Amino acid sequence: MQSPEAANDTVWQRHIISNDSMLATDRYTHGLGWGDVNKDGRNDVITKSGWWESPSDVMAADWTFHPSDLGA
Repeated sequence: MQSPEAANDTVWQRHIISNDSMLATDRYTHGLGWGDVNKDGRNDVITKSGWWESPSDVMAADWTFHPSDLGA
């Protein structure tokens, strides 16, 4: 999600990183986080079942998923 940028704008922009809702990217998934997991200077998306590697073009779909048990 991208927060509103203009004054009086309340619309958030949704950016699809995967079309697989079973990998915790559904619209109402709980427990999402972000941070530079692999130290490449880009923020990755973190879930309890792994992390999504941010490509150089963050608007691109189908980011690379790295499965890992990151907690409940």
